[in-house]
Amino acid sequence: MRSIAHVSLPGLKASVLVGLVAGTLLTGVVPASAQTVTRGAHHAQSVQPKGACNGNTGPFVKVLANYGTYYDVVSGPFVDENGTSNNSTSSFSNTWSGTISASVTGSLDVSENLEIESVKVALGITVTASATISGSHTVTYTVSPKTDLHAEYAELMADTYDESYIQNSVCVQSEVGEGETKFDESSNWHTWVTKY
Repeated sequence: MRSIAHVSLPGLKASVLVGLVAGTLLTGVVPASAQTVTRGAHHAQSVQPKGACNGNTGPFVKVLANYGTYYDVVSGPFVDENGTSNNSTSSFSNTWSGTISASVTGSLDVSENLEIESVKVALGITVTASATISGSHTVTYTVSPKTDLHAEYAELMADTYDESYIQNSVCVQSEVGEGETKFDESSNWHTWVTKY
């Protein structure tokens, strides 16, 4: 009898010990897992654009890099070389007429309007998809002595690198595409000088 009692007692202790360890492991895993999910969801919400995570899945566009202004030259360059010791006067005329259109390189897969609005908001400037230029722009400059004046008529284009994405109801982003865009900003004379 002693040997039976001796065998059954450790068996009972082992099952109780296994139950306690399993219970401790289970209660330790659940709160840690739930806490991790909650923390990640709150972090994602804090970096989303206005309207996100409230049923609006997108697509959204964000500007990743601003390359500045790109000059699309349509007329020129013209040069006035003033090698004298007096001021000289020069007039330049744009002779080109036509339409400058936006360009998108890459796979953003979003509407042109959404992309334009996103660039406007990000850069704080007004951009359009195209501009019509007439050939009637004439300008007159005074050129200093011993100076070369260079001039060209150009369409100024906002040049950015952008990302389009959608997101689900818990604010997780999925990239749609990336690409470089150039949108019309304005047209004007672009000049620079070189000294002798």
